[in-house]
Amino acid sequence: MKPGFFALQVKQRFSYLFDQYGFSVIHEEYHGQNGCNAIVVLESPDCRIRVLLEREQVLVDIGPLSAPVDWSTPAPNDWFGLTYVTGFLSNGTDQWEYVIPDTALDRSLRIDQQLVSLAEKVRPCCDLIVHIFRSEAYEQTQRELIDYQERQIQTWLRRYR
Repeated sequence: MKPGFFALQVKQRFSYLFDQYGFSVIHEEYHGQNGCNAIVVLESPDCRIRVLLEREQVLVDIGPLSAPVDWSTPAPNDWFGLTYVTGFLSNGTDQWEYVIPDTALDRSLRIDQQLVSLAEKVRPCCDLIVHIFRSEAYEQTQRELIDYQERQIQTWLRRYR
């Protein structure tokens, strides 16, 4: 994958974030080793969204404007996985997991398929996402999100013990 191509795909599939919510790309990183990993961080006046490509899995995290943009800075209490955010926003009724990419497709199609799916997952809750990560709401939201995430992790661990 050429540097910049993943960011272009993110811009295309999440175009509504740019058009309707004022997001822009503020950071991109590419790492050719280990399967071409990449990160693209988007920022609006209210929050950040980062789209990660780890090997061939695409992940989305949401965070406040204070969340670090680079890959190397740990921030477990600032970046929240999309599965936790949508579950939190729906009071636990929206329980979903990332889909394993279809290995019958070529690599670029697998990545694009995931981006399309994740963009569709973010779109209906984008107003709420922007609201709960806005700086004046985030202090309260952060604690609630951390608690929700911890409960979900404990539930998951109990299933597999």
